[in-house]
Amino acid sequence: MEQILEQLEQVFSNTNSFAYSLLRKGNDKESIRKMLNQENIANFPQELVNFYQWHDGMEDSNEMLGKLELFNFGYFLSLKKALTFSSTNQSLSSKNFFPLFTNNGGDFLLYNFKDRFIYFDSPVLLSDKKPISKYDSFGRLLETIKECYAEKAYYFQDDFLEIDYNKEEAISKRLNPLSKYWKQR
Repeated sequence: MEQILEQLEQVFSNTNSFAYSLLRKGNDKESIRKMLNQENIANFPQELVNFYQWHDGMEDSNEMLGKLELFNFGYFLSLKKALTFSSTNQSLSSKNFFPLFTNNGGDFLLYNFKDRFIYFDSPVLLSDKKPISKYDSFGRLLETIKECYAEKAYYFQDDFLEIDYNKEEAISKRLNPLSKYWKQR
């Protein structure tokens, strides 16, 4: 996990994007545990603890949405915002979902505590209104992001995230063969 986070740090740093400048300093382990204890969350996965130690989400900004994402649907929620959203949305907590990323338009990437897949939730885009698996694991999500930058599926132009959707789909299908989202495309 540490290696992929270091690689992503380098990838994001190389973009020199406005979105990268919004990444917040990571939390220490004790602060993370304290926040989790306040919400009565006992079994928070170590990979997410490591993730929030790396960076604690992104600063708020009034910039246009396209300047705020590090990847497709990739505005990184701080642990505090994620906990708040999770605790106020009963349908998420009852289904063991935890929000990690959003596009700030109502769509989310959610960590599933049961199967450890990353799910996509979009009340507007998903016809059956239920989250659907999009990445085979948290590690595969991070690897997919890294590969999308390496193969130029993601890049920044004038501080806006640009996406080559065909490349993103091909990379995502290759790295996430078990996820339903990519099987349906």
